[in-house]
Amino acid sequence: MQVKPLDFLLIGAVKAGTTTLFELLRHHPSIFIPAGKEVYFFDNQERFALGWDNFAGGFYAGASIDQKWGKITPRYLSEPAVPARVAEMATQVRLIALLRNPVDRAISHYHMFVRNRPEYGFTLEEVVASGLPASPLEKPDPRYPNIWHYGLYGESLERYLCHFQREQLLVLFSDELKARPHAVLDLVLSHLGLDQGYRPANLGQEYHRGGRQRFPQLVPFMRKQMKPAWKLMARLPERQKEALKTWYAMRLNLVPETKPTHDKTTRQRLVEFYRPDVRKLEAILGHRTPWPEFDDQK
Repeated sequence: MQVKPLDFLLIGAVKAGTTTLFELLRHHPSIFIPAGKEVYFFDNQERFALGWDNFAGGFYAGASIDQKWGKITPRYLSEPAVPARVAEMATQVRLIALLRNPVDRAISHYHMFVRNRPEYGFTLEEVVASGLPASPLEKPDPRYPNIWHYGLYGESLERYLCHFQREQLLVLFSDELKARPHAVLDLVLSHLGLDQGYRPANLGQEYHRGGRQRFPQLVPFMRKQMKPAWKLMARLPERQKEALKTWYAMRLNLVPETKPTHDKTTRQRLVEFYRPDVRKLEAILGHRTPWPEFDDQK
C-alpha cells in the first residue's frame, strides 16, 4: 500500500457538530475518512510511536493516493501535545476547526457526562458554582468533570499557530453549519482544494444532537458483563472496530430529548469565564464571533 501524509484534519471542537461535517464529507468521491470518526493517533502514545505508515496501513487501506486523506478527531483541538506531533508528520496539512458557543458546548458536555454516568450526583448549577476554576490557568477540581478546557478555543488555536501558517487553518461556526450547510460545505471544499458545489443527499441533516440513552441499563452491563464480547471485538480490524463503536453511540443508543434549561446565574458565570479566551479567538480571526453574549459589557 502506498502511504502519504494526512491532507486535512478536523481538530474540533468536542460537542460542536463535527459528526454532521463528518457525515457530509465522508462520501465525497475525492475524500477518504476512516469509518470510525474519532480514531485516535496523535494523542495515543502507542499508536504514535508505531508511526504514521503503520496507522495508515490499517485505517486508510481502502484509500486512493489521489484522494484527500482526512481525519476527524474533535478532542485534538484541546490536547497540548497534538499540534507539534501533527506538524512533525504532516507539515502541509489543512486544519479545520468547527466551533460552538463555548457556554452551550460546556453545558452539552455536562449532559453527555451525566448521561454516561447516571450515578453522578451533582447538578450543572453545583458543578459551575463549586467546580468552575477562577481562570483557565487554575487547575480544575478533580471532584467535578473537567468540561471547561474543551471550550478554550483561543488558547488552543494559538498552540496550532505556533506550528502552522494561518492560511492552513479554517475556522467555522456550528451556528453557520446549521443555518447554511451548503455555504459551509463549499468553504471546506475550497479549503481542501476541491471544487465547490458538492451536495450530498444528507445536506441539512443534523447528527449526534444529544439526548438520553435508549438503553441506559446496557452501559453498566456492557462494561462489566461483556468482557468476552470485547475480546472478540478486539480481533476486528481497527476500522471496523471504531465504526462499530460509533454506530452504537450515535445511532442505536441515543434518543433525542428536550433541551434542558438552567438558571441565568450559571450561564453568566460561564460567559465571564470564557470571555477573555473569546477575545483571543477574535484576535486570531480578525473579527467578532457570532456569540453576542460575549460582546463587551456596556
